[in-house]
Amino acid sequence: MYDYLTTNKIVSRLGILESLEAYDGTATLKTENLLWDAQTAEVLLTSVGCIINCRFL
Repeated sequence: MYDYLTTNKIVSRLGILESLEAYDGTATLKTENLLWDAQTAEVLLTSVGCIINCRFL
């Protein structure tokens, strides 16, 4: 008979995401959140920029 022991660690972080960069080969896409709602913290204005060799479909 086998006895197993499993442990899980859950890490939770709260905060406001200011920007995100996504890499795809040679292309880099940067998304930047510029304006948030004061009560709900929902993003109201976002800027998306292509840094290198991007092609939008």
